[in-house]
Amino acid sequence: MAGTTELLKRLDSDGEPLAKRLCLAQNAFQSSQLPVQRKEEAVINWFCKIAGKYKKKSKRDSVVGSDDDVQKLWSTLQTCIASSHMQRLGVSDIRPSAKANIVKALSKHLEKDSPPADHISLLECAISVLEASSFQRYFRTNISLCFNFVSHILGSLSHLGPEQITLCVRGVSTIQAISRQTILRNELCLTFLNVVLMPLIKLLKSQGSQPSPLTTEIYKCIQQVLFPKASSEFPHFLNEVFKESKKVADPTANLPLSIDQHQIPFRLLEVLREARDLLDEDLFVSLVSTVFRAFAASQKSNPDPLIFKMTVTLSYVVGFHVKNPKCHGLYGRLNESVTKAEKDLSALSLNTLHAMALVLVQWKIPLNGEIYGSSFLNWLQMVVESLFPCPSRLPAGSSFLELMSTLIKLNPMIVESNVKNILAAITEKPLTDEEEPIYKTFISNLLGMYMKLNRIPNFTTIFLTSLHDGFKNQDESNILNMNPGVWLPANVTEQLTQFATTMPSTSSIATLSIFLEQFNSVGVQPYLQSSQGIEFSKSGYIDLFLQCVCELLCSFLSGVRLLEQCTIFPARQGYCNFMKQLKEHHSSFGRLLLKGKSPNLAMLCTFLKISYHWAAEALLIQQYADIGREDLLASVETNLNEGTKNISGGGILSYLHPYLTSEEWSKIYDLALQSADENCKELLLKLDLQLLSALRMFDASQSSKPKEVAKRACELLVGKLGAVNSAMLDRCTVSDIILMSPLLSVSDLVALSDSIASCLIGCKNESLLSNLITLLVEERLVACGLICSTMTSLKRCLKVSKRKRDEMGGKMWKISKSVLGALDTELIIQAEVQELPNSKEELNLFISSIANIMEKALIDMNEVSTIKEEYDLSSVSVHLQLMRSLPLAYLSPSHQAVLFISLLSIALDCSSLPSSHVKDEIMKLIFDHLLLGLYERGMRVSPDFAGHLDYGVLISGLAHFVVNHSVGRRLLELVLGHALRHEQTQEQVLEKVALLKKKGKVNEPGKENLLVGSLIMQNLCEKKLKNVRPQKTLENDEESPSDPVEVLKKARKKLAKSFEALIQNKLVSPQEALHAFALTLDFNIKFGKGIDTIVEHLESFCSSAVSFLVSNQISEQKAAETLLLVVFRNRNKLNESLPTSLLNDVWLLLSSSVKPSEVLVTAIFESASQEEMAFIVNDLLHKVEKTVAVAEEEKASPDVMLFWLILLKCHNLPAANNEVCLKALRTVFERLPFIDLRQQQLLEFLQAVLSSSKVAMDMEMIDQCISVLHEVSLPQATKDFILLATQFLSVLSALLLHRSSHTLDCIPSFMQMLQYFVKQLANHSKQTSELSRSDGAQLAGLAFGVEKLLYALTKPERKKSFRRVAAYFLADIMTIFETITLCSTVKVHFQNMAYAILSIVDDYAIKFLLRSMSSASNEIFKTLHDSYKKFHRFSGKV
Repeated sequence: MAGTTELLKRLDSDGEPLAKRLCLAQNAFQSSQLPVQRKEEAVINWFCKIAGKYKKKSKRDSVVGSDDDVQKLWSTLQTCIASSHMQRLGVSDIRPSAKANIVKALSKHLEKDSPPADHISLLECAISVLEASSFQRYFRTNISLCFNFVSHILGSLSHLGPEQITLCVRGVSTIQAISRQTILRNELCLTFLNVVLMPLIKLLKSQGSQPSPLTTEIYKCIQQVLFPKASSEFPHFLNEVFKESKKVADPTANLPLSIDQHQIPFRLLEVLREARDLLDEDLFVSLVSTVFRAFAASQKSNPDPLIFKMTVTLSYVVGFHVKNPKCHGLYGRLNESVTKAEKDLSALSLNTLHAMALVLVQWKIPLNGEIYGSSFLNWLQMVVESLFPCPSRLPAGSSFLELMSTLIKLNPMIVESNVKNILAAITEKPLTDEEEPIYKTFISNLLGMYMKLNRIPNFTTIFLTSLHDGFKNQDESNILNMNPGVWLPANVTEQLTQFATTMPSTSSIATLSIFLEQFNSVGVQPYLQSSQGIEFSKSGYIDLFLQCVCELLCSFLSGVRLLEQCTIFPARQGYCNFMKQLKEHHSSFGRLLLKGKSPNLAMLCTFLKISYHWAAEALLIQQYADIGREDLLASVETNLNEGTKNISGGGILSYLHPYLTSEEWSKIYDLALQSADENCKELLLKLDLQLLSALRMFDASQSSKPKEVAKRACELLVGKLGAVNSAMLDRCTVSDIILMSPLLSVSDLVALSDSIASCLIGCKNESLLSNLITLLVEERLVACGLICSTMTSLKRCLKVSKRKRDEMGGKMWKISKSVLGALDTELIIQAEVQELPNSKEELNLFISSIANIMEKALIDMNEVSTIKEEYDLSSVSVHLQLMRSLPLAYLSPSHQAVLFISLLSIALDCSSLPSSHVKDEIMKLIFDHLLLGLYERGMRVSPDFAGHLDYGVLISGLAHFVVNHSVGRRLLELVLGHALRHEQTQEQVLEKVALLKKKGKVNEPGKENLLVGSLIMQNLCEKKLKNVRPQKTLENDEESPSDPVEVLKKARKKLAKSFEALIQNKLVSPQEALHAFALTLDFNIKFGKGIDTIVEHLESFCSSAVSFLVSNQISEQKAAETLLLVVFRNRNKLNESLPTSLLNDVWLLLSSSVKPSEVLVTAIFESASQEEMAFIVNDLLHKVEKTVAVAEEEKASPDVMLFWLILLKCHNLPAANNEVCLKALRTVFERLPFIDLRQQQLLEFLQAVLSSSKVAMDMEMIDQCISVLHEVSLPQATKDFILLATQFLSVLSALLLHRSSHTLDCIPSFMQMLQYFVKQLANHSKQTSELSRSDGAQLAGLAFGVEKLLYALTKPERKKSFRRVAAYFLADIMTIFETITLCSTVKVHFQNMAYAILSIVDDYAIKFLLRSMSSASNEIFKTLHDSYKKFHRFSGKV
């Protein structure tokens, strides 16, 4: 006791700060060596004392001086409670009184208002107390104190944010742990209901509607405490409440229920009743839903009829009483147990029913339980019936709609008999913003229900009748909303279109007849009976109803496929009658539109929409009605097959729409065109395009009508695309563009191209943009127009304000404005289509003019000063990115020349702007993509300057960009090669080369001259000289007297001498002249001259080449590789002059490179000495052992296996080196299972080794190869699968074709790998909408590879081994056919696989298959076998 007193004295000392005393308390609590009796209890009591002082803190009391001290207090206590020392304590170490004190102290502090964020430590401390095993043993016998404590914790947790959800989950999980340990079940449940349930629901409500780990824990907690699996309180209570007497006189049937026997159920119902009055509506619905969900989960194994009884009970609690004679006995004893709410029907009761219905849907509870002879389904039907016939009693809001929508999901038969009443209640008043999305879901579910029941005509009648009556009532009350989209959401019309596709002909014709009857009797006839016309109608609801009817009719016609079903006479007769009647009624409707003085735009849109869909059906009839179905043609009677009439303007539509005259169509067309409604104009566009398609199919008179319609449609489309900046193209619009473009004049095509280009430039979705461009450029004229329009748009974006232009002296964009400003788009397109005979001459004059501008700019480019002011280049970059997506290389040479000069002018102006990231991107885009693409991808045609532009000046300009801006080197090489192949341009180039003009004293050359000279010499190798074509004269077509090949040979020799002189006189540094030195050295070695003089400098140039191998500049890397290639290939001639460590130095750099040059590595392998080869092989073996597979997202590492692949491909290795390499390869192969490699690397290596004839393999190595293949796992993503599967199949093919004898010895293992591959291929080849065309083609290629492999196995030398396992493989293919729907391109190859196997199996194997396969597989096999015997089996006949 003395030690305890001393400890408490030190802890209570006010002279020391609280932090120090807290530290002392923690150390004393956790110490196992401190000889103090009950020190843990003493520390706990001291904590309670300090907490009490904090609660009663006054100005004089400075025991706890700040919130930081309070936080330290609770943190220290939490550390003590959660410590391992606390877990080791016995039950008697801390007496119950101390535990009660700390629980009460924590509860008092938790009673305060919501704690601030810095008091989280208080909650953590409280939860740690709950989690401590010592306290949990105490709580088992003190349930009341425990749950009071828990209620305070939950109340505080409900004020926390989502970031503290882990803390909340801990608290709720601890309640479950305590409930599992207690033996006082009744006391636990009652205390839980009285104290914990309401705070728990508030905590649930604070988390919102999104699912989270906390909501799951709360649900589990309620289920475990109230409805444990072994508990029978609620089942017994429900059975007693709904007890049905089977005897004539049952004295216990009318006795009241004993509360003592059913304490927990009665208390739960009482809590629900209290909560009904105290809680807000959403919180109460959450409470009932959670309780019902927990009960349903506890009764999942035996759901009927207890869940039915619980549903009735809880619905009665919220005030819902089904007043039906059949349910009279259902509520007898329930009324004694539960106090019913005053209101029978309210938003609360509907929301509660909806929440319980959602639980039934999610748990998929069957509705076949019975009470008093009424099933669950019948009761729910009576629930719906009880809402009527007084829909005015329904509460406002979305509760009713949500309930009905959920009941449809639960079972459509619940609402099927009351659909009229439901729709009448919904259409009685306008929908609110809250109700619209719920109505959208409801009507979609309702339509789906009628489709499943095959009663679409019934739905149509009921829905239209309800809309008509509802609109009429709303109109009388002046609350009608004239927007038809509210009552007919887009998803409903789309759903109707899909359903119409699969409907039988009888239902389709019945539905169309209903639409037609409503359209005529309710819509058109009232207007016909009115003498005032359509615009003076006072019944606005008729307008709205007519729009809804027409919208539904058009949606149904979009999907219906009656023409395909018209082989049956009743269907054809009904279809013909419908088309005739629609034609008559629609004719009346059109004439009504022309009666009024001003058009009704809504009705006009409706008329045009029906016209379009009627014509779509008429075109199908015109195209597919064959002999014997002439009555179909008579039902539409279009004028497409008649001769040309003198009709123009809108009257041309009468060709396809004969129900109105051409004059009437002209008036309607003008009304729609002059209106401000964009929907009308869009419908006119669709009608024109539809007519254009019809005229091209059926009008054989070669009239000008298609061009006139195309011109009109083009004007409408241009207006549509230009009306709204955000207007976006789609696939249908692109198809329309391709349809009309061949018929347009050049001016119309230019206007259309401008509109399309503006839409493409504004498109931000890269994948959509790529797809649109792919479709657009299928038409050459559209592609040409887009390119020209993009350049024109680019010209417009190169604008500079007058002030800025004056400050810069008019220098900004000076060249590009001169070039682009002269662009004549119409002239370029005319030359492209060769529409006018003089268009090419005019285009040549135009090219000549802009070429002169460009040539002058290139000559003066060194004098251009840099502009210091910044300029926004983002718009220029967007235009050039679009140009990159267009097919520039497939245009005519003249058009390419215009593009080349235009883009080069932009680059010239851009080069004078200050340096920036966007500027660098633009320069790379122009030189390394756009201009390069004109030469690199379009080798058939390339820009034709036709003598307009001096190639010497052009090449000098391009060299300037390479040297000063590090762009365009590859372009310069291609342009130079193109120029040197023709005699005329060859002279222009050679005249401008300064190194060919030097005579006498040698001067230091410029970087540009050195670059051009090096590239000319690179182009003048022997192979490229063969492609040089001499120029032919214009008079006699004879070749030029001077041989251009000889001229180039002399130039090459002279350049070599010039380079030699420069190097000898040290006028160029090794870094600058590395490429030139390599070319000169190669030239001298080939001709055996000047080697001695040039090798004097070889060592310095080689050291520069080694340093350049790791350069960031590609040109420097290429120059270094060129020199090292020349050196290693001629090592026997240069060995004395080379540095001794050159090969090893180069190898060390290449072996650490991510992408080494394969040519250079091959040269190293073939030129290495025996000692050097041993060093290389040892280095490779060392690297292989340390190889670790690197994930794609990590930094790339050198591919070590690539060097082994190159080594296998070397054919000129010395014999000694070859032996060393093969020995090392065998070592690598043996260690292969222990090397961590990417699967792609592994398969590539195996395929190379198996295919190499140099590597001798035994059976052990083949077994090892197969075991490695068994470890390969093909990926799930289709793109990755195709990449890896291609390599996997290559390995299997190499095994069979190159190692056939060994493979046939282990044929079961080989077929097991092939079986795995085929199954994976089938899984990825499923016929789905996500499978793209390119992926399908690649998968078909893989299937074809397997097919070839199987046919190889059926060869005579392999057939005997394969026949043993062929039947099993064939059974796998049949299983694939049974279980997987393959895409058509892959399925063909799978069928061929089966045919290949059938060619070698015998009758015993076929009988075995028929016995072992399923019935479905047997049917598939019999079909394939019959097809094989009939079409594929060789019968001995030719």
